[in-house]
Amino acid sequence: MRSPQAEQALIGQSVGGVDLAGIGRLAASETDPLDDHHATAAYRRTVGVRVFRRAVSQALEARKAA
Repeated sequence: MRSPQAEQALIGQSVGGVDLAGIGRLAASETDPLDDHHATAAYRRTVGVRVFRRAVSQALEARKAA
């Protein structure tokens, strides 16, 4: 998943100054998850925020280590 809004929000941010929760919510705001018998749209959005936050966190940690 790509999030142009989240990407723009990250530009110019210091590695330590990134608001992971805010970036995750911003990325999720650009999605339109399904609501079906497997999971609600709200649940999918919540999981999406957590997955995005984890991915950005890991990328930032890798950048710190480089």
